[in-house]
Amino acid sequence: MVSTNRLNVAQKYILKIILKKKRLFPTYLLFNGEIVNIRTLFMVAAATFVHKNKVKLNRVNHLYTTRSNENQDIVIPISHKHINLRRLACLRPKIYNRLPTEIKQLKTIHKFKVECKKFIHSESENL
Repeated sequence: MVSTNRLNVAQKYILKIILKKKRLFPTYLLFNGEIVNIRTLFMVAAATFVHKNKVKLNRVNHLYTTRSNENQDIVIPISHKHINLRRLACLRPKIYNRLPTEIKQLKTIHKFKVECKKFIHSESENL
């Protein structure tokens, strides 16, 4: 992701200190249902940004009934360089498009954030 590796390492280190665990304690055991890692927070923030600004962003819009049209997907900007695919302009729509349609159709931002966090936390390995 977008240079979240250092933040992730720092978060794991601080959690071990707070919870008084040994230095070699397995870090995957630290993240239970209450503690969310940096990657999940980043994905929720990116999806929330797109949800708030989806009126300004380009939607998939054509006459054919495709999955992109039915799922209310946002157009991902075309990039010819691999480095540009890691920009937020490309990552935000990509993350938002992977959310289920039921979550995309929620009207309030608070409900969207709660459901989005639940979905991303449960599906974090697949996203």
